[in-house]
Amino acid sequence: MKKTIFCFLLILAVFVSCTDRKDAEIVYRPQIGITAAHIFDDYEPFMDNDFDMGKDGWKLNLQVLIYDEQGHLVDKAGKLCSSLSDVLTYDKYLAPGNYTVISIADFRDGLGGEGYRFWSLDNESDLKDLSITENETIYPVVFETLGIDVRNVEITDSMQPITADIKPVTSLVEIFMSDKDYAGWGVDGYSRFSVLTDGYFIKALKFKNNIRFKNGQMDYRYSEQISDYNIAVSYVYEKWTNREAPTGYNYRALLPETDKGFSYHIQKRDLPDEYYDQFVILCGEFDTEGLSNVLPEIKSNTQYVVNMILDAMQLVAFEYTDDFSHERYTLQYVSDYNRKLIDEMVHFGYEEIVGLPESTLRSYLQAEPYGYNESGTVAYYSHSHSSHFEKYVTVRYETGSREKSNRIMLQLPVMDDDMVAYLVNELGNTFTRYSNVGNVYQFTDKATVQESRCGIILSVESLPTSEIGSNDNICLYFDYIK
Repeated sequence: MKKTIFCFLLILAVFVSCTDRKDAEIVYRPQIGITAAHIFDDYEPFMDNDFDMGKDGWKLNLQVLIYDEQGHLVDKAGKLCSSLSDVLTYDKYLAPGNYTVISIADFRDGLGGEGYRFWSLDNESDLKDLSITENETIYPVVFETLGIDVRNVEITDSMQPITADIKPVTSLVEIFMSDKDYAGWGVDGYSRFSVLTDGYFIKALKFKNNIRFKNGQMDYRYSEQISDYNIAVSYVYEKWTNREAPTGYNYRALLPETDKGFSYHIQKRDLPDEYYDQFVILCGEFDTEGLSNVLPEIKSNTQYVVNMILDAMQLVAFEYTDDFSHERYTLQYVSDYNRKLIDEMVHFGYEEIVGLPESTLRSYLQAEPYGYNESGTVAYYSHSHSSHFEKYVTVRYETGSREKSNRIMLQLPVMDDDMVAYLVNELGNTFTRYSNVGNVYQFTDKATVQESRCGIILSVESLPTSEIGSNDNICLYFDYIK
């Protein structure tokens, strides 16, 4: 949040030596101030009130555990706070010696109601057995954050006051469910897959949820081997039908881990086959499982982003940067991803398969036509798979027997001028430029027309209702010429 919450801890060091009798035990009264005022300082909220404890009734729990050199619990103290700026002060008498002081900040109550806690402490009487484990019931908010400060302290008559300024041991992962129409051919501003998808889960491939203390240092573990752990869910169809905001987000606070990867699992709508097939014609098929890139490490007190872009069926993870903007990042990602799909489309080999019979074309296209024109010379294919840039493929044949194709037409999605220019350039780098008149660009698959078996035509038009700079009637033709 890059804001400083000013908290002035005016703590006086008072060390009292009790020597009423010659053989009386000598003890000192240290002053230890525990604060979590800066626990969110290195994080940025998506919405301004995301870190507001009062919004849902969250309380900050501060506690301190003091262990002697043998690891036995000597004393503890705690305070349930209504503000991040609250301070827990420990000022009880302790015998001279070396101690391990563990200060903990966690959040309680809130959405879970009175008594709810994200993290539970067990076996606190002995440091080697002390265990902090995450609750199985989680609310996806920033207050899952856990802060711990561990320090070794020597109690003497000359020690200075101690301030434990607790910072997170968890990371903060901001998870976006980007179900908006980014491809330009969605439904009412929502991804085209909204009509086919009940929703999806975003999962962590592995998940540490327990902290132990080894030689006084934190050791992050699995309380049990947890895999495919749900960290977010998007109710896609419900959002679309209720006209809710297409982009959702939540937070998760995850313990440090190496080789951190994520996955998504899509739940398709339970529809009769005939209805589902009709929707596929309009929207295209897609894979229900997918993986993100793998983060080499996820670190304490570090913010990350996990972004599921439904239109692209892509899940991406990266470390948060100061200039991050979800909308700007997602638009740029989709643009870069579409360029990749354009490259794959141009190099698919349509110029090589035009001219083949339908029986062979089907195997190349990996699809079956859903219908034909009246004469049987034109075959219509459903909306392409989500991994393709082209929307629809239409194949024209010389006769109704469909023994020889003479045109493959690709209907393309809405493109802005920059994307059209990229496509024209990619076609020019792959094929031989022949001519262009207005918004019609012609190419051949060989150096000369005489050598070529295929002519390629890109036609770019805008419908009368189009927005300025939006090209929404774009077709790419592969014509058999020999």
